[in-house]
Amino acid sequence: MQHHYHFPKMLRFAFPWLAAWLLMASITLAQPVLVKDINPGAANSNPALLVNTGNTIFLVADDGSTGRELWKSDGTPEGTRLVKDITPGASGSSPHNLTNVDGTLFFLANRNSAGVTLWKSDGTEAGTVVVREFALPGDYSLRDFTNVNGTLFFVNYENTSGMELWKSDGTMEGTVLVKDINPGPRWSAPSGLVNYNGTLYFVADNGTNGRELWRSDGTESGTTLVKDINPGVANGFSPLLSPNLNVVNGLILFPANDGISGLELWKSDGTTEGTELLNDLTPGAGSSVFSRLASTDNALFWSVNVSYREQLLYKSDGTPAGTGLVRAFGPPRPGPTIGLTGLTSAGNLVYFTTSIYSPSFGKEERLWRSDGTDSGTTTVQTLASYYDTSPTLIFTILKNVNGVLYYTAFDSRVGSQLRRSSGSGSVLVTDINQGLTSVSIATLTYINGTLYYAATNAATGNELYKYTLTPPFTALRLNAGGPAYKALDSRTFEADNYVTGGNTYIVSEEVASTDDDELYRTERWGEFSYGLLTGKGTFRVTLHFAETYWGNIAEGGVGSRRFNVDIEGTRQLTEYDIAAEAGVLTAVQKTFTVTVTDDTLNLDFIKGSADWPKVSAIEVTSPAPTARLANTASHTEEKMKASAAVYPNPATHRLVVTLSEPADRVATQVADVTGRTRLQNAHRAVAQNQLEMNVAALPSGVYLLRLQTKQGTQVLRFVKQ
Repeated sequence: MQHHYHFPKMLRFAFPWLAAWLLMASITLAQPVLVKDINPGAANSNPALLVNTGNTIFLVADDGSTGRELWKSDGTPEGTRLVKDITPGASGSSPHNLTNVDGTLFFLANRNSAGVTLWKSDGTEAGTVVVREFALPGDYSLRDFTNVNGTLFFVNYENTSGMELWKSDGTMEGTVLVKDINPGPRWSAPSGLVNYNGTLYFVADNGTNGRELWRSDGTESGTTLVKDINPGVANGFSPLLSPNLNVVNGLILFPANDGISGLELWKSDGTTEGTELLNDLTPGAGSSVFSRLASTDNALFWSVNVSYREQLLYKSDGTPAGTGLVRAFGPPRPGPTIGLTGLTSAGNLVYFTTSIYSPSFGKEERLWRSDGTDSGTTTVQTLASYYDTSPTLIFTILKNVNGVLYYTAFDSRVGSQLRRSSGSGSVLVTDINQGLTSVSIATLTYINGTLYYAATNAATGNELYKYTLTPPFTALRLNAGGPAYKALDSRTFEADNYVTGGNTYIVSEEVASTDDDELYRTERWGEFSYGLLTGKGTFRVTLHFAETYWGNIAEGGVGSRRFNVDIEGTRQLTEYDIAAEAGVLTAVQKTFTVTVTDDTLNLDFIKGSADWPKVSAIEVTSPAPTARLANTASHTEEKMKASAAVYPNPATHRLVVTLSEPADRVATQVADVTGRTRLQNAHRAVAQNQLEMNVAALPSGVYLLRLQTKQGTQVLRFVKQ
C-alpha cells in the first residue's frame, strides 16, 4: 500500500483555516462588478426579489426618491432603470410575488391602503399595467403564484367565496375564480400548488372530504378531487404539515395519512387508482416524521430529527425498493449536539449541512452532497474550529441556480467567500471580502452566464452586482498534489485545487521521458474527485502519470497498481496500469476529448483491482478546430508511412519535431486555421531524426504543421502560446 504523510495533529486541528486561507491566497480571482449605484452614494437601494424572464432581470429597488418600485437590468448601467413609478413619491408600491409566466412578469403592488393590485409587465413603462385590483381585509393576500402552460394560478380571498383557487391570463376579464371548492364564505384554503404534466395539482378541503389531493385544468368542471385518501371528513394531509407535493420520476410524491398506516409516503400519477401508499416506513398506525423535504430530478429527500444527537436522511425514487434510509448522522464522540439543515436540491444531487457543537471540542460545520446512496453521500467542504468554541463558522443559504449549488462559507477569521459546487468538490467563485460585505445569497439569479446578486460596499451601500461565470475558456492546468509549477515551455500549472478526497505524495528521483521532472514527482493518490469550472463545451483533457512508488520505493511494478478514471460520468480508463504502459519513474500522458453540459468538468479517480488511483498533473484545453492547409495538392496525398511528433505543445519559442527518418529529407509548412501559410521550410536539422523550428514570431493560436517527404505527407497540430 502506498505511503503517505500527515501534518501534525495539533496543526490540523488548531489551524484548519490556515491551509484554506493559504490555498485561496494563491488563486487569482476575478471580482464582482457593480452594475449600477441605484441609490447614489453610501445610501442603500437594497435590490431584492430578482427574477429572470428570459433576457431581463426584474428586481425591486429604492433609488432614494421613488421608494421601492419595479426595476429591470440587462447587466449594464444604462440598461438598469426604473420600469414604472407605480405609486408616485417616496413611499413606493413595494412590488412582491414577482413571477415569470412564459416571459411576462406578474407581480403584486400596493397602490392604496384598501387592498392590493395584480400587475403584469413586459419591461416597458407602457407595458406595465394593472390586471385587476383586489380589496383584501386585514392581512389576507394573494399567494402561491404558479405558472401552468402560460396561465397564472394563485390563491385569493373574497368575502363571498373565502380563500379559493383563482387564475389569470393577464386580462381583467380573464382573472377569475376557478371554483368555489368549499361553497360559500368557508375556505378550501388551497396550498401546495404544483404543475404536473401540464395540469395543476394542489391540496384543498371541500368541507366534506377534509384536506385531500385535487387537480384543475383551469375550468370549474375540470377542478376535481383526485382521491379521498382518509375517507370522510378526516384530513389526508395534515394541516400542520406543508403539503409538499413533489414531482419526481414522473410521479407526485407526498406525505399523507390514510387513517390506517399513519403519516407515510404516498405517490400519485394523477389518477384516483394511481394514488396509493408507496411505503409504510413505520409499520402499523405509527407515523413517520417528515421535515425539510427537497426533490431532485430523480429522488425525494427528507430529514428526520430523532434526537439532539441523531439526524436521519431518507430518500425515495418513487418505488418501494428505492425508498428508505440513506444515512444516520451522529457526532463522532459523546456529548456534542448535531443539527441537519439546509436541504437543497441542485441537478441530481441534494445538499445539506450538519453542525456539531461541543464546549470541549468546539464547532464543526460540514456541507454534504448526496445522490441517494450511502457511498454517494460525501463531504463537499468542512469548517472546523477545535479550540475556538465560539459559533463563528457557518454555511449560509444554499441556493440552486441552473442546476448548480451556490453558498457562502463564513469564518470570522478569514471572512466569507461565495462558492459553488456541482457535486465533485467546491470551487471558489469570488472573494466577496474585496470591499464587499453582506452578500445576499437569497438574491442570486443566473442569466446567460452571469450571476446577479445584492451586496454592500462602504462607498455605494447595498446595490446590484454581477459576476461573469463563463469567461472564454483558454486552459486550466493543475499540479496534482503539489504547488504551482511553471514548465520549461512556459505552461503554468496551478497548485492542486478543486479536489475532494485523496492524499498527496512526493519523491525526489529523476523521471524519464520528460524535461519537467518536478511535475511528476508530486501526486494525488487515493480515491478522489475534481470539479473544474470550464463552462459548457468540448474540451481536451490530458492526464499526466508516473509510477514513482511501485518498483521505486517498494518492490513491484507491472500489476501493482490498477485503477479506473471517469470523466463526466463516462469510464475513460479501466484497470489502468501506469507501469505496464510506461515503466517505473517514466512520464506518460493520456488524452481524451469530452463534452461538458453543466459548466463543471468532473473527474473521478476510482479504485480498481490493485492499490489506489494516482495522478501527477491535469491539463484541460479547448480542442483546436480543423482547417484545410493552403497550397495543398488537388489530388489525395499519400499519408506519411512513418510517424512524427512535436513537443512542447503548446509551444512558446521553440518547436521540436522528432521523425523516424533523416531530418534533412523533410519539407515543412506551417499554416494557421484559415489556411494562410505562416512559415515555409523555416526549420533546421538539429539531429539525424530531429528538426527544430523557431515559432516565437507567430501570434498565439492553433497551427497545422505539414511535413512532406518522399514517403508521403503528415499533418500535425500544435498550439502557440
